[in-house]
Amino acid sequence: SKTRIPELNEEKEEKRILDSTQTIGVVSALLVTISFAVAFTIPGGYRTDDDPKVDNIKGGMPVLVTSHSLQAFIIANNLALLCSAMATISLMYAGVTTVDISMRMKAFVMSIFFLNSSARTLAAAFALGMYATLVPAAGAAVTLTVIGTTITLLDVAWFTYMTSKDQLVLRKRMGVGVALKWFALLVLRGVLACLWPYVIIAGFLAYITLWSK
Repeated sequence: SKTRIPELNEEKEEKRILDSTQTIGVVSALLVTISFAVAFTIPGGYRTDDDPKVDNIKGGMPVLVTSHSLQAFIIANNLALLCSAMATISLMYAGVTTVDISMRMKAFVMSIFFLNSSARTLAAAFALGMYATLVPAAGAAVTLTVIGTTITLLDVAWFTYMTSKDQLVLRKRMGVGVALKWFALLVLRGVLACLWPYVIIAGFLAYITLWSK
């Protein structure tokens, strides 16, 4: 017999979305504000016209503009601003009652995805900013900062587990080899879905490090 797909309760889903959009909307707007403000408060401050010129750095430019960690900080903050803006836009579509409920549900899921990406990228920007201003004078403080930022990534393990446990149980019936293969693919998908901003930041760091040589 065919498996019956449960019908979508549109009223229940609409109420759930409307109840959630208020809280998520506040967090999304807050992240946009933080990312925008950070863009104009660069770690290390700015040079003045009275400062002696170093490496063609003019007045008004960041003091640490040649630092790779500061450049990565700028990229991370830009990604955080982009993700938080995308979360806000997706949430706007999710809250429009004239849009089809299935599209609103997809927009709601996208808003959560971008909101999580923005929060993780802001954490990376914080660690990179601390690294740019404190190394090598305060190595211990930088180490604790990096450890604290890493702890915030524990939810990645929870997300990967929650999204793969059901699939893994089903694949076990097809053999251990198939189950392990699917588990590896699910873990890779979950990690990339959570840490894709870090992949971009790491790629940028690798590029500028090789390009500057």
